[in-house]
Amino acid sequence: MKKLLDMCANRTDREVTHLRYTAATCDPNDFKDEKYTLRQVLYDPPRRTELFIVMTMYNEDEELFARTMHGVIKNVAHLCTRDRSKTWGKDGWKKVVVCIVSDGRQKINSRTLSVIAAMGIYQDGVAKNVVNKKSVTAHIYEYTTQVTVTPELRLHGSERGTVPVQVIFCLKEKNQKKINSHRWFFNAFGPVLLPNVCVLLDVGTMPGPTSIYHLWKAFDINSNVGGACGEIVALKGKYGLNLLNPLVAAQNFEYKMTIEDPTFGLKGIHVLNDILKYTYLGLLVMCFLLSMGNRPQGSKWAYTIAIIGFAIITVYMTFAAFFLAIKGIESVKIDNGGQLTFGTLFQDRIFFTIVLSLVATLGLYIFASLLFFEPWHMITSFIQYLLMAPSYINVLNVYAFSNTHDISWGTKGDNKVSVDLGVVEKKKDSNEVEVAVPTEQKDINAAYEDAMAVLSSKPPPEVAKVDEKTAQEDYYKTFRTNVLLAWTLTNGALAVGIVSASTKDKDALVGGYMGFVLFSVAGLAAFRFIGSTAYMIIRLFAGEALSKPCTDTLDLQYNRHLNDHELFPFFRFTVLTTKYCIFIGNATGAQSWINSGKQEHAEGEGEYKAAQAKGYVEGTADRLQGKYDSVVGAVTGDKAQQVSGNLQKEKGEAQQKANS
Repeated sequence: MKKLLDMCANRTDREVTHLRYTAATCDPNDFKDEKYTLRQVLYDPPRRTELFIVMTMYNEDEELFARTMHGVIKNVAHLCTRDRSKTWGKDGWKKVVVCIVSDGRQKINSRTLSVIAAMGIYQDGVAKNVVNKKSVTAHIYEYTTQVTVTPELRLHGSERGTVPVQVIFCLKEKNQKKINSHRWFFNAFGPVLLPNVCVLLDVGTMPGPTSIYHLWKAFDINSNVGGACGEIVALKGKYGLNLLNPLVAAQNFEYKMTIEDPTFGLKGIHVLNDILKYTYLGLLVMCFLLSMGNRPQGSKWAYTIAIIGFAIITVYMTFAAFFLAIKGIESVKIDNGGQLTFGTLFQDRIFFTIVLSLVATLGLYIFASLLFFEPWHMITSFIQYLLMAPSYINVLNVYAFSNTHDISWGTKGDNKVSVDLGVVEKKKDSNEVEVAVPTEQKDINAAYEDAMAVLSSKPPPEVAKVDEKTAQEDYYKTFRTNVLLAWTLTNGALAVGIVSASTKDKDALVGGYMGFVLFSVAGLAAFRFIGSTAYMIIRLFAGEALSKPCTDTLDLQYNRHLNDHELFPFFRFTVLTTKYCIFIGNATGAQSWINSGKQEHAEGEGEYKAAQAKGYVEGTADRLQGKYDSVVGAVTGDKAQQVSGNLQKEKGEAQQKANS
């Protein structure tokens, strides 16, 4: 990769001129026992790892990855500037190893992979699926990079202060969730490197320029420290413009404050209070129902309504708190003859409760912010946080508690073995293998140029695609939720109406309700009785259930002969005559009609075959049509049709004899 080395200060050492690849075919727990190793222990002397940093990822885009990786590299550069430190200094980068664990080779973002390739940490065409009849579980690339890619996707080298960074890129073959990714970090690579301090990062989180140093320093100062956590800060954007997004502002305030809001007990306008109270309960019930199997992506509107509804209720509660405080002051003033003192002010219970609540929250927020000299989030983010706080408590907590059974994020994986990368097998009577990998410099350079071309191009617009099966499942789940929600809320509204009725009207209301229930039950029972009785009468006279097996058989035979265009009229008459005889027999209970119909059907089938063999279709058709008209005329009382049918039947029989 000549173009990459041209940007580097060190162009000769093997760790910067060669990429090391390992195809691991074992479980993370067996990595060291299976004699796998890492580059750091192969140096002479082996390098000691003081700081081991892991970045776990799934399918994050190139910007999120670059944000985290660039932040880590800037931290390593800061460690190299600590000249007075006993641990760090100019060659401090040799004591740091950065591990990137990607959860699933087919899940990783292609543009993110191009960023990793642009840094020299990945090369296409090297990995294989199977080695010596063993499935590869992880593709491990090792390289010491001397460049970094900024979140703006610009490549910076040593001219911008970038120092070498030892990187392990573990590309898991299958998607086996985050716990498995940490197992590769702790159980596979940790025992080989034996680091002193481990740092865990998710791709998308950008550490500050000195954050990792301060985390490490907490362990260095006190050997009894077992864990440390840094402060999370929301990305506020240039000039704080991201705070215009209420979600970002609420997140910014939450990161700054860890004190929970108390709940105000309000007694305001009766009707409005009742409406908001039941609205709150309805939204809470909806959150519970949505959490019982619905995907959040498939219920965006419902969750949006819940968040907006909780925010509106919060606005009212905040207004009511101040309103009651003012009313409390007025009440105390009236009770004391228009005089108001500090002592008498707090004698009012409502005023005391509300003021104490406000001071306990707002006062502590303001005091803590001033204590740390960071009061700006109170100005830029407090209102947004106040509106979003109920959604944190209700929506997120309800969803979390309703899905405690779902632990698949850390345990489940794909068991299918892919072979798209190729298979490596050992030669007979030898420990050597032949592997097809790019070795020509022009091929390697071409692959690197492709990665750079991806970075220089704009990403295609993302189109949210939901497969048909998932969309159908979302539809069914949404329908189920809507029905269940309507049923729950209507029953709840009914219960509320009965319970909240005044004592004066309660007897009449309960009596009316019970009467409605009893008459409804009686009406439904009557409707069922009428329907079942009607069915019994129809069945008694029509005999549909008894005739169905026979007529179904005839229908199948009828359809079977539809393509016989020449004989179609003949067979149609046979079916009609036979079905009519069976129908009349079942309706009247006359066994002779039933037997006649069955006999006619058997004779019709035999005549069909004879007609097909001998060719006297016309005579057979006339005879059957006459038979049909004769039967219909006899049943309906149409003597003319009956006589005409008998004549046509006799004509057909005569024609059959003439052509036999």
